[in-house]
Amino acid sequence: MPDDLKQATDELSSRVAVLEGSLNDRIDSRLAKTEIQLRNSTADVRVEVGHVKGQIAMLVGGGVLGFLVSVGWLVWLQGKTSSVGQTVDDMIRRAGDQITAKADEQARQLSQQYAKSLEGLNAGIEKASKERAQRPQAPVPVVASETATAKRQAFECLTELNQSALMRFPTATAQLTVAEVASGYRAVSGGCSITSAGQDGVVHNAPLIRSTPDIANNAWICAAADPPNLPTMSKVTAYVVGCRVAAPT
Repeated sequence: MPDDLKQATDELSSRVAVLEGSLNDRIDSRLAKTEIQLRNSTADVRVEVGHVKGQIAMLVGGGVLGFLVSVGWLVWLQGKTSSVGQTVDDMIRRAGDQITAKADEQARQLSQQYAKSLEGLNAGIEKASKERAQRPQAPVPVVASETATAKRQAFECLTELNQSALMRFPTATAQLTVAEVASGYRAVSGGCSITSAGQDGVVHNAPLIRSTPDIANNAWICAAADPPNLPTMSKVTAYVVGCRVAAPT
């Protein structure tokens, strides 16, 4: 996402969080005030009830006349209590209606602000896309391929071999000549072969026991062996491959 679009998205999220926090704070404050008012009203009712009870006690002490008067006080107390209770109920209902209306208004304002911010963000995205499409593209530099411009080089290779005589434990070493080494050839690979049954009068196949390079001397060494309790004669042939880097063409 481009930096300008990311900044606009972050700013929108921050504004939404601030609005939500402000709405919650206002609702909490209104609820706290309503709770205090209800507590004060309840305390007033308790004081009034206590006062009426005292009056009733005094009247009851006056005999029958006091009893009849106390009945009137009771009727008055019931009406007074009902009036106070109705007042408290009305306060609770009005407070709830005010809080609900305030919350609805805050939610409506928040929705409008969010819609405006989202509209601005979409407009910014569209503007950035158009500017990017109209921006001239830099030409891509053409780099010549190394394989196309460099001179071609290749290996020049040759093979030397050496074969042993027919014997029970034949060995052979194939080596590059002094002239070949002076011309730049070096041993890079090699191998061995051994006569099998039916070749050169060989009756049994002999195992190959050595096929190793001799890098220091640009050579390859091979050796075979006579199997135990099975006398046999064989020949072994060593091969060495020498290569050098050819002149550029």
